[in-house]
Amino acid sequence: MNALSAGQEQSLLLAIVQHEDADAATSALTRAGLRATRISSIGGFLEQGNVTLLLGLDSREEARAINILKANCQTRTV
Repeated sequence: MNALSAGQEQSLLLAIVQHEDADAATSALTRAGLRATRISSIGGFLEQGNVTLLLGLDSREEARAINILKANCQTRTV
């Protein structure tokens, strides 16, 4: 991520992804030049392993980050 110029807005994006998708999502974000902090977590009804990704973004990068996450994460059923 590049340094922000004066007047640029920043956003904090929190993404909770399933453990199985975390490596692919993190790698894809990194390849796109976006940095993420990764925190392991457990939650939900079935106490499945999850990963919380924290991304500090220029507000113009939000849609790109969300599209990368959608392309690399999937919904699973038990």
